[in-house]
Amino acid sequence: MINSVTALKRSVPPIVAFTALVIVVSAGCLGCRPVSEPDKHTVIDSAKELAEPPPLNTATQVPVAKIAEDVTATVAKDVVNDTAVEEATVATSPEQMPQSAPESSSGISNDSQAKYVTSSGKPFVPKSYYPKWSWDTVREYKMLYSHRPLTDRQVRNIASLTDFICIEKSHAVGRFKCAMLGTKHEAARFKRVNPHIKTLFYFNSAYAWPFTSYTKAIPKWSEKKKHSILLKDHKTQRYAKFRNNYVFDILKPTMRTWWSDTVSTAVRTSRANGLFWDQTHGASWMRPKWQMSKIKPAHVTLLKMTKKKLGQDSILLVNNATDDFRYVANCDGVMYEHYGMDKRYKKNRSLFVKDWDQMLAVANAGKINIYRMPPLSFVPHNHPPVNQAYLNNRRKDSRYADNYTRKLIPFPLACFLMGAQPYSYFMYGLGWGLHDGALINFPETKKKLGPPKGRYQKMPKEGRMVFTRQFEHAKVWVNLNTFEAEIKWSDETTTSNRRGSK
Repeated sequence: MINSVTALKRSVPPIVAFTALVIVVSAGCLGCRPVSEPDKHTVIDSAKELAEPPPLNTATQVPVAKIAEDVTATVAKDVVNDTAVEEATVATSPEQMPQSAPESSSGISNDSQAKYVTSSGKPFVPKSYYPKWSWDTVREYKMLYSHRPLTDRQVRNIASLTDFICIEKSHAVGRFKCAMLGTKHEAARFKRVNPHIKTLFYFNSAYAWPFTSYTKAIPKWSEKKKHSILLKDHKTQRYAKFRNNYVFDILKPTMRTWWSDTVSTAVRTSRANGLFWDQTHGASWMRPKWQMSKIKPAHVTLLKMTKKKLGQDSILLVNNATDDFRYVANCDGVMYEHYGMDKRYKKNRSLFVKDWDQMLAVANAGKINIYRMPPLSFVPHNHPPVNQAYLNNRRKDSRYADNYTRKLIPFPLACFLMGAQPYSYFMYGLGWGLHDGALINFPETKKKLGPPKGRYQKMPKEGRMVFTRQFEHAKVWVNLNTFEAEIKWSDETTTSNRRGSK
């Protein structure tokens, strides 16, 4: 700090130096001081690194199905309560990374990929602000958080795996006390490594997670403001809470104005490339029945408002938005989160096929598909039970969890490929934390793929829920009854959990 102050005195007029000093000291008080952290999480890309630790007592081993829903839960436990001021952004990151210049837009793709064709023969022309994409390999989407900022090595590793990222709701609050500042910090660093990378800011339209100054301020709002934005439980007439956090009432016009203003401001301030919008249910279970029919129209209204305020060059990606095509029409992309899918999809296997058909409809509308599947939802016939103790320890040592995730990739990847269309992205991991798979280098996603030779085909002679699909460099087979899958690549390797396969 002494050297910095001395330099300021020597290089600028006294009044300017004094002002700069006040800003630096203020930033330090806001918790934005550099933090030195060991590089605990690195890309796992060799079988040797993935060797499992010695087995624990068998009493700690439980069937996968019993914990699948728990390990996919993503709500961060570390809630920071001290107020952050988003306007007090860090002038320069510890890595002295300059901000990238805004990208120009002409409304259509400005790269050499130009046009694609969906499986129904409809041309797909990507918007100029979409990420770069091709059929060359499986394209991955990453969504991640860590209590602290990423290390330089982690930034480089993630940027080598994908160019489409969402910085999750609680990222870097341990340092910046504010997720918006965490997003700004990482967006600049990713842009320095890869100027074409697209980063999204996270915000929830139902739950007021307390990780930004916008939501931390809610308890101090006036009663009038709370009443105009927040939901009251119709049974208790008290402000509704989810995991002790306030709930937004999307039916209220003031809420829609506040929410769209807030997220558009946050995206611009963080210099992200767009918004990840989470939750489209409107907390329906907390409402009287007469309000049910009003929830979807209110979301459509908010979608239109938000897209307009974000601007034409910002990506609006909405989670679980395919059930109403009015949602799809008013955003740039959708995500199939598949939270708790093990219960619903095991009961009704046709939901897999519904996803594939929806992916085609979304692509026909010129929109992005993000297909996520957690590894523990559908475990094949002969896979050993998960060691819960090692799995729960993955924040400190992720080798066991990474190894388990790697072994279970055949079925999730095959399901993705059955529905993949132009601008389809695959997301795979145990959850949303940095330790949940965001750093794993899956060799399967680096293999030559090529465009598909048509839609998925049923294989009735092999079973009622058996399907296949052919790509230029891969042949995909999946059995939805047994959760078996096989992908034969043109390099004569196979990704498979099929019975009898080597």
